[in-house]
Amino acid sequence: SMSMSYVAMACESEEFKDVRVRKAFNLAIDRNAIIDNWLEGEGWPADNGFAPKMLNYDNSAVVGHTHNVEMAKSLMQAAGHANGANIPTLDFYVNSKQGSGVHKMCIAVQQQLKNNLNINLNIKLCSLEEREKAIASGAAKIWRAGWVADYPDPENFLSLFYGGNVDENMSQMNPFNFKSTKFDALFEAANREEDPVKQEKLYQQCDQLVIDEAAVIPILTDDHVVMINARIRNFKASPLESLNLTSVYIKTPEEEEEE
Repeated sequence: SMSMSYVAMACESEEFKDVRVRKAFNLAIDRNAIIDNWLEGEGWPADNGFAPKMLNYDNSAVVGHTHNVEMAKSLMQAAGHANGANIPTLDFYVNSKQGSGVHKMCIAVQQQLKNNLNINLNIKLCSLEEREKAIASGAAKIWRAGWVADYPDPENFLSLFYGGNVDENMSQMNPFNFKSTKFDALFEAANREEDPVKQEKLYQQCDQLVIDEAAVIPILTDDHVVMINARIRNFKASPLESLNLTSVYIKTPEEEEEE
């Protein structure tokens, strides 16, 4: 799937305004363990930035966060939060149902942050509308979110962090209030660039800056799983998770017997 499942933080909040805290949270997460132990192997760890790999974008040039508990603890100590000090229990808004894959992923995040940094998260299962209201009101300091590409281009993912979108639509674009003049300049330059090779490099720089500033906690790229009847023919899955059925047809029982 051309998607990203991630944990978002309110970057301007008292709890997450320090980039060292945001980096520590990223380093405390073992993405492979989440996939292997909690999701039964479903998904791909977000090891290389926020935008997933696609035909016109090589995300291997972006160095993501690796699991490093000692470094995470060191950053928290430097930020004045040794062993979770001065960080209250945070409501963790998760728009999913009890026992779902998303819920399991968030339980794993909750447990890893508790075990590695002594951070307490209170998972609040909620509707999408409830989560969006909590984000808009400032009540949500940390929440789970996901993004599936509308079109196969890194711009579609990286536009979430563009400062010009902060006041445009808080619930969808840049709800974390991430602001970086350097990112905005690179993003605008990439959008203007007509040379695809130069444009890709600019987007890679944008992606790396998102990681370096720990704007969010990328967790995994989902598997897009589709079950179809054995009589279906000409079906093709799309990494955009859209279903194009224009060429699909269903074999009749008689045709099945002739095969």
